[in-house]
Amino acid sequence: MATGTALRPPVPLGDIEHEKLQMRGQIITAGVLIGLIVSGLYFGIIQVHWYLPFGPGWLQHGFWLKHGWDDTTGAWLSQHTWFINKGNWVWYRHNVRDLGIPSLAIFGVMSIFTAANYSGKQYRGWRLLLSLVLFFAVFVVMVCAGTWLGLLAINHPGHVGSFFAAHDFILWVTLGIIMSQVLHRLFGPVGASLQGKWVELAVDNWWRKGGGEYPAWVRRNYIIPVTARRRFDEIAQQDWMTGEAEKLIAAGPNVLSKLIWWAAGLILPAVIFFAALGFIGHFIVGTFGMHVPYLAP
Repeated sequence: MATGTALRPPVPLGDIEHEKLQMRGQIITAGVLIGLIVSGLYFGIIQVHWYLPFGPGWLQHGFWLKHGWDDTTGAWLSQHTWFINKGNWVWYRHNVRDLGIPSLAIFGVMSIFTAANYSGKQYRGWRLLLSLVLFFAVFVVMVCAGTWLGLLAINHPGHVGSFFAAHDFILWVTLGIIMSQVLHRLFGPVGASLQGKWVELAVDNWWRKGGGEYPAWVRRNYIIPVTARRRFDEIAQQDWMTGEAEKLIAAGPNVLSKLIWWAAGLILPAVIFFAALGFIGHFIVGTFGMHVPYLAP
């Protein structure tokens, strides 16, 4: 920042054009994107044989968990659990994806677009890390419990069992929605904390560069969730009122303040990659049964 330049308060964000329309579009887009990412993670980690057709033997052998997941894991669990056996393992392993898509997509959307509701309950440090570990542990338990209940419904004698056996998609989506509500009530502050920390780092970096006009992603419509843009404006105004802004401007840029952009540079390509992989795995390979070179030969 040039010396002698008078500090000016940030211009409030003001009304957002077509805010409700933006919110609806962003909710739908986020839900579809998260669902594709969950599908892509399952397909990419479990189903795809990653290898290089040249080089040392270990590169040509590559990375492939499908056999271990489909057979070895199922055999081990059938020996060490009372509810999983070789006959129903196919349901449990597929429901990591089939229950994960609706439950995590809805949970993710609710966490992003209701983050303001948890602004006073955000987790930090070890508590946030522990909450993330507990989240995945609870998710696994709920997938097992949901699959067990679903199989009870499918195997129920009479019309109930016949209906769910013929329309299991309805069953898993319904159970996934129920799971999402439970996860949100237990771990809602986790999603808000992650979004809040990202926005705080963005505001910090913006002040350290001298402040001024809000970044383009805050000012422009339809790019970033409205909740994140509102949160940026709220933190920026608070920093100005408390004098924190002046301290950050005087301190100038540092490595930590740039972490947000380094992370975004790594995360964005990963999001695009796994979303595309999820589309290929779920629709092209799974739904239409088509072969895809390398991924599903």
